[in-house]
Amino acid sequence: MPGADISWYPSLRCVACAENRVSGRAMHVQPRISHGRRRRNGRFWRHRLHADACSPRCVRDRDDPVRPALRMTADNPTLVYDSLIRHLLGPLVEYYDNPQVSEIMINGPDDIFVDGAGGMRRSEHRMASTAALRGLARVILQYSGKRLTDHDLSLEARLPNKSRVHIVQDPASRAGLTIAIRQFRKTPLSEADLIETGALTPDAVAYLRAQVLGHRNMIVSGGTGTGKTTLLGVLARMMDPTERIITIEDVAELDLGLPHVVALEAQMPDAKGRGGITIRDLFRATLRMRPDRVIVGECRGGEALDMIQAMNSGHAGSLSTVHADDPARAMSRLETLCLMADVEVPLVAVRRQLVEAVDLIVQVRRRASRRRISAISEVVKDGNDDGAYRMRPVFLLDGEADDATLARVDGRDRAAPAGSSDSIRQTV
Repeated sequence: MPGADISWYPSLRCVACAENRVSGRAMHVQPRISHGRRRRNGRFWRHRLHADACSPRCVRDRDDPVRPALRMTADNPTLVYDSLIRHLLGPLVEYYDNPQVSEIMINGPDDIFVDGAGGMRRSEHRMASTAALRGLARVILQYSGKRLTDHDLSLEARLPNKSRVHIVQDPASRAGLTIAIRQFRKTPLSEADLIETGALTPDAVAYLRAQVLGHRNMIVSGGTGTGKTTLLGVLARMMDPTERIITIEDVAELDLGLPHVVALEAQMPDAKGRGGITIRDLFRATLRMRPDRVIVGECRGGEALDMIQAMNSGHAGSLSTVHADDPARAMSRLETLCLMADVEVPLVAVRRQLVEAVDLIVQVRRRASRRRISAISEVVKDGNDDGAYRMRPVFLLDGEADDATLARVDGRDRAAPAGSSDSIRQTV
């Protein structure tokens, strides 16, 4: 955070109050003026922000050295929320700042786990109380424009550092209020990083780059926490920078660093049921925005049908992810998701469209604390009349040991070993 560290400072609470007086969001006290007057006199209140934040009731010492840092918050509410969240995290802030920690899982004030380079472990730190945990949840949700109420038992939000947060409260959670924070690298992984960690080989990177530039439609498949979105970002950054790329996500995570990217994010409706927009709504809007490529962060429902139809109708080179344990099951999973759409499409037609649309499946897995690409398989375009998806392996891990490497398959028609992590043929 630039400037002085104000996360611990008592007057920060009043800075947040003053800032919310400008924006109209009540955090600790109700605004002192009506909504209409606030809009008419917004500029006046912005000039008054510093005086309110540094008034005698907040900062008794007029020579307080932290006042320059307080002034920075006048036009930067993100800094206010970041400081509040750090303050409420307490001892857990060390995980919040640690780039090696990928997840912070708070199962209650006394039951906290972290996941990172060394694998998952229980933290020795605790939160002060259940009230402190609820206060943290409230501030996180307020930053995302949401509220913690008894009516919404499961909520998603984002932190100022772009981490993704999922909050579940009782009675849906038997443990009470739980918070799962998934953190992302400030600097996205590159191809060189994947080669260095052994997740990919230079030969596999060259192959994948050729497929991306050749506008092949690709699906990244894997379980939860295997690094699907990370790999999706690496593949997307291989795209031609002159192309118009539109990304669609539940919670925006992808940072492509390309010049012509439009990032769309689904939104939950407010308490009155207004303002919501789904992945499928965004997909329909995307097709009217002249994209060269479409990237769907994850297929979870009927949007899979929209995606494969787009892949078959002039948007080649699109990418997405799906939860599955091997390439053949990834195709079966996409089939199931297509059937969840509110469109009556015969199963035979869905299977035919899937085979025509998807060119490549990249399988990722996680063993212990290591994330690996375990297979790169092409979808066989013919011979699928018996209801089976046939995959032609291009790269496979040469064993199950931790030091196994991703090797090119000699003779593309051979199947993966039975019982391996990638069964190449599966009858549907």
